[in-house]
Amino acid sequence: MNSLADDEAVLFGDGVHPTHEVRPAGCWAPKGAKVVIEPSSGRDRLNIHGAIDLETGKPRMIEVLTVDALSTIALLTAIEAMYSFKRWIHVFLDNVKYHHAGLVRQWPARPEYRIKLHFIPAYCLHLNPIERLWG
Repeated sequence: MNSLADDEAVLFGDGVHPTHEVRPAGCWAPKGAKVVIEPSSGRDRLNIHGAIDLETGKPRMIEVLTVDALSTIALLTAIEAMYSFKRWIHVFLDNVKYHHAGLVRQWPARPEYRIKLHFIPAYCLHLNPIERLWG
């Protein structure tokens, strides 16, 4: 990052799927009383595809129906719009299958393309700073 020009940006992206589940962590109740917590469906969750710029700390997130190749392209389009003043935008992604999908690989064929994709090695979550944001 130290060798990048002023007209370049670096972001780290990934998807996250937080659930809307009630999880008992502990409570005060009379001894022997049954505490009932109604469970929610495991299907109630958000799907967020996002990226973070470490230099500015600014995130770019989009809520999507599902995190897939189309949401990857939507995120890259949103990043490109956010950095309209940058010549090159470097986006680091993990090696999940949808980041390597044919649609995503074809997207850079556009003449106005300004994003360069880089991939973090498999099973190296510690190399992707957005994982700390999700946490």
